[in-house]
Amino acid sequence: MDFLDVFLFQENVFIFGFLVAVFHDVSVLTHFIISLNRFISVWCPIFYKTMFNLKYTKLFIFAVWLISFLIGSLFHIVLCRIRFNADLILFTIILAPSYCFEIGRYGDLFRNSCIVIIMMILDVFTLIKVKLISNEIKKSVSEQAVQQFTSRDRRFLAQAVTQGSLFLLATMVFFPTRFSVNSWVTFLGGNSCGRWTHHDSLQPGNKKTYM
Repeated sequence: MDFLDVFLFQENVFIFGFLVAVFHDVSVLTHFIISLNRFISVWCPIFYKTMFNLKYTKLFIFAVWLISFLIGSLFHIVLCRIRFNADLILFTIILAPSYCFEIGRYGDLFRNSCIVIIMMILDVFTLIKVKLISNEIKKSVSEQAVQQFTSRDRRFLAQAVTQGSLFLLATMVFFPTRFSVNSWVTFLGGNSCGRWTHHDSLQPGNKKTYM
């Protein structure tokens, strides 16, 4: 927004940062629900149709958006503000008052990191159960049915592993990119691969207030 040198954008850049924060949280929580959906479907199939029927699915979606909006409003509108740092080419939290530093670190980065780790754990246990079910089915069905199930098994494995790995990578990519002297590496690592406000919160020595 600052690149365009538009006063309206510059004055309201915190709104764009807030929207980025909300949409990112929606994405993380939605994928968490997807991981939980898969976990329940294989470990507790009796409760699956009750927990993930149309009514509760809509409630889950509404809750994801509501929680993301409330957290984003509290952290990035009421308590702290996000600005675009043209030198670093990324969004950063304005570190004033001082507790905004802690919000960036614990309220955003560590919270989302914990959610992603839980997602990975759920997916691992889901894959274990799918493998056990696959082995049981192989003992009692035809070879053609086994091949069809194995094909679905592989697709499920690829989806779960790819999803979890990408989210974990997006969360952890901030550590190497913060040491880069190339602003475009910082931009791609900090803006395109994950939470845009984490970069500043990972620099304890940098408590400068960007005004």
